[in-house]
Amino acid sequence: NILPESYCKIIRNIIDNAMFLKPDLILAPIGKDKCDSGWFASKILADMGFNVIQTIFEDLEPKRELKICTIYLYMIRLRE
Repeated sequence: NILPESYCKIIRNIIDNAMFLKPDLILAPIGKDKCDSGWFASKILADMGFNVIQTIFEDLEPKRELKICTIYLYMIRLRE
């Protein structure tokens, strides 16, 4: 492990898996919707010689109303 034990487990797994699997290409999603640790991980892997392409998604404004959940069931009365 090249990262400290207290570092984010997800990012540690990404770096450990890259070192073990040695993929030809790593797509690293970074940007406002991701944590900074992902950006640092992509830089570490690139510095280690991996072919890393950073993908950035900055369009955070919804194009239409975003519905999280819709329910069509009747509500049940728990108390009468």
